[in-house]
Amino acid sequence: MHPDRAQLPSLVVPNVRRRLPGLPNKPPPPRYPHTFCETRQELAEGNPHTFGSYEGGVYFCDHVAKGYLSDGFSAHRDEFGDLVFVSHGGGRSQKAGSGSTSPTLMSSQKPTDRGISALMKSHSIGQEIYVIIGSKSEIFPYTMEPRFSIAGWFFVTHSWPEKDAPSSLIRYKFRFQEGAFKRGPASAGDEILYLRVMQDLVPMWNEVANEWTDATGMDLAMDRGFLQPIPLPDDLQT
Repeated sequence: MHPDRAQLPSLVVPNVRRRLPGLPNKPPPPRYPHTFCETRQELAEGNPHTFGSYEGGVYFCDHVAKGYLSDGFSAHRDEFGDLVFVSHGGGRSQKAGSGSTSPTLMSSQKPTDRGISALMKSHSIGQEIYVIIGSKSEIFPYTMEPRFSIAGWFFVTHSWPEKDAPSSLIRYKFRFQEGAFKRGPASAGDEILYLRVMQDLVPMWNEVANEWTDATGMDLAMDRGFLQPIPLPDDLQT
């Protein structure tokens, strides 16, 4: 997959639905994970080649991301679908004060940041990524009893920078798709995302002299079609 496939204007439509993270009474998952663990040490020592990290959400080796953990706070416009989820790259965040519950982005992320560049490298070479869901994940739609559950193997299909609300700082986002859908039905339209086409669709941000500014003044949300799986190339690394 090539990084320039992700066209930011195609990812957003005017907000008609907003997920409220951390809502109580989430339903149980339709199926429970076959593999799970209760501590970060168990996670790292039980998966040394796919997620041998005792801290942080991105595990990488030789500058290539091998594992990704969704746990704790979510970023603006992070979303989960059935086989696809959109999440952010970590780094440059910290809690603003003693009363703060979620880390705040303190400076704009850059493509050279270690976790960001590792995820982008996995995207560009088609490297499969081991995804783990933590029970504290704000955006995962189900209640998970184990502390860490293995979601399976995913590919990064798109990556892009966007302005992080409510600040004007830049955060990198990534679209992950379950690898089992890799050999889906092919067609001449495989290069095109199956998204709603709206005549009034406008870019979320304009890049002006290397500065990102709000181009619309609108509250924008993810097009739900972007969370539908698409056929993936046959030459991905499994």
